[in-house]
Amino acid sequence: MTDDASSSARSPGSQPAASETSTSDSATQPASRSVRPAVILPQEAEPPPLVPGMRRISGIHFRTADTTHGPVDLLMDVYLPEQALPPGEKFPLILWLHGGGWTEGTRHRMGMLWVVKRGYALATIEYRFSHEATFPAQIFDAKAAVRWLRAHADEFNIDPQRIGAAGTSAGGHLAALLGTSAGVDALVEPGAENLAQSDRVAAVCDFFGPSAFMLFLEKGYPSPITRHAVESLLGGPIPQRLDLAIAVSPVSYITRDDAPFLIIHGDKDPIIPVEQSRRLHAALREAGVFSRLVEIPEGGHGDPSDLFIQNAQARQRIIEFFDEHLKSAPAPGSAPAPGSTPAPGSETPAAPASGPAATENSKHNSEIVTFAYRHARRQPLAIDPYDSVPPHMPEGVEVVRDVVYRTAATNHGPVDLLLDIYLPPASVPRPVPVILNIHGGGWAQGSKYYVGVPWLIKEGYALASIEYRFAHEAPFPAQIHDCKAAVRWLRAHGDQYHLDTQRIGVIGASSGGHLAALLGVTPGRMDMEGQGDDMDESSRVTAVADFFGPVDFPLLATMDPISPMTRMFVESLLGGPMASRHEMARMASPVTYVSSSATPFLIVHGVQDDLVPVALSRSLHERLQRAGVPSTLVELPQAGHGTPREPFLSSPEARQRLLDFFNKYVRTP
Repeated sequence: MTDDASSSARSPGSQPAASETSTSDSATQPASRSVRPAVILPQEAEPPPLVPGMRRISGIHFRTADTTHGPVDLLMDVYLPEQALPPGEKFPLILWLHGGGWTEGTRHRMGMLWVVKRGYALATIEYRFSHEATFPAQIFDAKAAVRWLRAHADEFNIDPQRIGAAGTSAGGHLAALLGTSAGVDALVEPGAENLAQSDRVAAVCDFFGPSAFMLFLEKGYPSPITRHAVESLLGGPIPQRLDLAIAVSPVSYITRDDAPFLIIHGDKDPIIPVEQSRRLHAALREAGVFSRLVEIPEGGHGDPSDLFIQNAQARQRIIEFFDEHLKSAPAPGSAPAPGSTPAPGSETPAAPASGPAATENSKHNSEIVTFAYRHARRQPLAIDPYDSVPPHMPEGVEVVRDVVYRTAATNHGPVDLLLDIYLPPASVPRPVPVILNIHGGGWAQGSKYYVGVPWLIKEGYALASIEYRFAHEAPFPAQIHDCKAAVRWLRAHGDQYHLDTQRIGVIGASSGGHLAALLGVTPGRMDMEGQGDDMDESSRVTAVADFFGPVDFPLLATMDPISPMTRMFVESLLGGPMASRHEMARMASPVTYVSSSATPFLIVHGVQDDLVPVALSRSLHERLQRAGVPSTLVELPQAGHGTPREPFLSSPEARQRLLDFFNKYVRTP
């Protein structure tokens, strides 16, 4: 291995700099092909930024594995503290397994980089997705990573006996399976690498992972998204895969010598019910294994950066668990040293850290822990760390955050829907035209912080970026009801923010493009308005910029094949398969409502988009043209499914084209 960016010289006691190391020797050099997620967020295409005091070894090739599209190289990144250890000491390591329904995500999606500052090494890995290879391929890969780390422990100065595992959702499932299946021959790939090494882990932190798949058969799936992810992993419905449903479940392998567990789950999780974690926790305790279950009241299914790990007291609980069971405790199966970890099953719960309130739940022998966050909140499937913080704005921009524009019903109670307003510098004459920004995310995730066109503010436009209800919280037409309510709110309150309420454009990408298009073709349709405040205001917009939105569901239903990710999100929106939801598919499609009263459109779509076929945008464009509505379709020959930041808006020419469109139809309607 060679240093691409080595640590700079520093004086004793100074803050160590972050450094990057890449692999170059033949043992770790990646080949040309890697795993292919169903969808990749642009923020996950690159590793997270390093902070002072740590270094990263990137792109380590830890195995080559077979998939439906040929062999793939599986890669790993290792993060190490930049600190000297006493002679003979080595770093404990936590293996991080990303979530994503076993169909998407990258090794760059993580919520625990901060543990490196606490003296832990951290390894993040790729594993095969279920559309590339069904179970047990995923646990084969996770176990191979553990063995590889043990075989190469000296290279990274890590302790091969002190390897733990952590993960969220699908990654939590794999972490739990690592914790309960050590020594299970059926979950070790024949002829795999480094079989002389153990695949046992010494501690597991499982964030809302499914652990008892037969519960889905007993109680049903809580969401179409859950059903799709599970059946994709198993290769078919559970009744047809009973043996595999048992084999994939961490609860199937529990024995007394398993690793200690910390399990964290939201009690309102709409994707993986908390009963999954309760069943795992109870089975571990019954076997005499140390287990602590922490339930988050009102917590949904999201990235731990949102619900748990970004809270200082919560981090302290996690680090105390790993300090006790990984950093200083004997490995599972060995005799505990005097005064070290209690015997399995004899846990005395630690006193709660200051800050959160905690009570002991005797029924589940778990903690109910409440951390400060807004009670009325949306519950995304996942929150990308990049979408959990406000975007950087140009100098002089005035920002008004977290304005409640409506309170709406969901299946977990009423939620406050928020919007942020970004106003141009005071030197720009008021009132200013406004562009409504609708984020993408498959109607299941994303946040109002995802703003792809902040540069429009410097051109004299205000931006209003909104939340809307996700499909697993409220089925269609809840989403368009929210968008129309936002437009009405802007008109009702525009004077307060010096907005020109007669000039409101809209921009959206992917599912946000779908909703933007619906706004553009349904002016005056009361069935799309919903109920709420400001009903005397119009929800009409003056121009629509639609980036690769799915706008024709009946046409999509005729296509074969359809991306599994697309099918999952669309079925969640419609409340069932497109084949049996014909009327809802027609009702949710912007093409259904095209008439001469529609507003002007700019439609941008990549020809190589494998999630939302370009034929859908062509269908909308042709109907708009036949109705006499101004419509421009820009097809990008080499582009796939991305964001409005790329590839279209990354060049001055592309930005100018969008600006010219809004200047023509919004600034001077």
